[in-house]
Amino acid sequence: MEKITIDEQNKRRIQKYLKQLVGIYGYENDIALLEEKGQLTEELAIKVFSEIMNDAYRTRTMLEPKENSEFKEQIEETFLKYDKIPKPEQFEQYGFYDGAYNNMELDEIFSNMQIAFELRELGNKYYECRDLRNIANTVINSIDGIEKYKINVPSEAKEELQKVQEELRMLLSAEKTDIKGIQERIELYNEHATNIWIDYLTSVDDVENGQYRWVIHNLTKGELEGDFRNKYMSTSLMTNNEMGRYGSANYGLIIKPKHIVCASYKDTYTLNTRDDEENLFNIKPPLMLPQEIEDLCIKQTIEKNGEMLNYEKAPIYSEIVVDEYDIEGAYYVSYGEHELANDYERAKKVADERGLPLIERDISKYRAEHGFEPMTEKSKRDLCRNVLWKCCAGNKELEQIYSQFSKEFIDNHFQEFYEQFMKTKENPEYSKEDILRTFADVARRDMIFGKISQNIDEMYQSEEQKETVPDFKEDGLTEFDEKTMAEKQETQEVVDNSGARINEFGEIIRENKIQKNNMWENRFKSWYGAIDKVSQNSKSKFLKMKADILKAITNKIKERTNIDKIHKDTNER
Repeated sequence: MEKITIDEQNKRRIQKYLKQLVGIYGYENDIALLEEKGQLTEELAIKVFSEIMNDAYRTRTMLEPKENSEFKEQIEETFLKYDKIPKPEQFEQYGFYDGAYNNMELDEIFSNMQIAFELRELGNKYYECRDLRNIANTVINSIDGIEKYKINVPSEAKEELQKVQEELRMLLSAEKTDIKGIQERIELYNEHATNIWIDYLTSVDDVENGQYRWVIHNLTKGELEGDFRNKYMSTSLMTNNEMGRYGSANYGLIIKPKHIVCASYKDTYTLNTRDDEENLFNIKPPLMLPQEIEDLCIKQTIEKNGEMLNYEKAPIYSEIVVDEYDIEGAYYVSYGEHELANDYERAKKVADERGLPLIERDISKYRAEHGFEPMTEKSKRDLCRNVLWKCCAGNKELEQIYSQFSKEFIDNHFQEFYEQFMKTKENPEYSKEDILRTFADVARRDMIFGKISQNIDEMYQSEEQKETVPDFKEDGLTEFDEKTMAEKQETQEVVDNSGARINEFGEIIRENKIQKNNMWENRFKSWYGAIDKVSQNSKSKFLKMKADILKAITNKIKERTNIDKIHKDTNER
């Protein structure tokens, strides 16, 4: 096995690069030899050369320095050296270098490897300086934002930040980028910016008038609800003015940051599965102030979706990366439906497991406070769909019906349920029971899902109330059974030889004519719905009245059935 001894700089280059490669197997002995004796084997050299050539090709293709760039001349010289490296014909077409070509000797492989490393590192330096200058400009603007947003900072801190701003402007005017000098000023600003963030955020216990400002980590349904990622956590700013969140879930953790790495008004695509900050970002973002981020997110939301607190067309959310933090609580976003909210169970599980307070944030409330319709049409449908599913879940028969008929139910009833739901919320002490009773009133008149109303009635009636309500099935009144409501139509034959007459129920009976005799049942259904609506709204006050009326109606039906039977027997005789 051929090998060469290399210098310390190139040894560190290769070792650092090997840590970034994924799935490098079979070179354990070669890597050990490099680490222990500084010797590079031909096999490992070919592997590293092939990989670094692929990276260098991407740098060569994408790197286009500006005319006034301080790196332009150096980059062009390195391009010339790189272009002279022998490459296979398909390399330019596919951009994939596989092995050492043209029978390169180990010394030549190592020499060309250094050129590829040089090009890649030069590209990284070019982008680092560009990003650093962009961050410095953002810092200058953020310091101006302290006055714009009337942020209270101590006078000493304010003077120090103004000095940072002046020095950054001076450094940016230089022809060459003073990386260390700019980084030092940015880090000093970041310390003050972190303090501004901590002062700006509200505690989970401090939600006066519903105003709140939290940093939150929105959980995804596939994410483990235990230890989160690695060292770095991606979070978002959530306030009563801006409630955009990453992902489709509506629950997560309330974070109290101790140290903030960066903060932006948009997704920074942070690789937060890593432990090292050096490779954490594709493009490192600045640490913007929370007031700036909230303002920009609101503007973006209005631009993309037409109004504040509306995320139907385009999700707008910020990203704040933290590496030191406490977890203060758990939250879930709702329309105010409490335990019936879509992700309530998941949020409660997270809160219970960690011993955290669980807090509901009602987005419809904040929309209304800003003068918007509390819910968009999609939100109204989502609310109706979610509560319908909650009422069907666990019952196989209802779940099957839900899969077939839920869309029709939602189309027919979402607006009515929304209006009734908003009336229910006018009582500040409304509960899950109140919401379900409201839903029962809406569902009661539906031919497919009417059974849900009966289930809700039974769920919240006391044993005494259940005893006073007649059993419809025993009395032949199966209209509230979903099968009967969807299919059954009963008829009776009533004959009177004397011609036409009006019976005691107000029905016209004609001689030798067959008439569908369901008028009474239709009236009963209408009266029952009206009585029940009043009783539910007034709760216990009318429950006994309802039961008494139902009992009287049942007795009347039995009496009517006996009369009809007597008429029928008489006619037959």
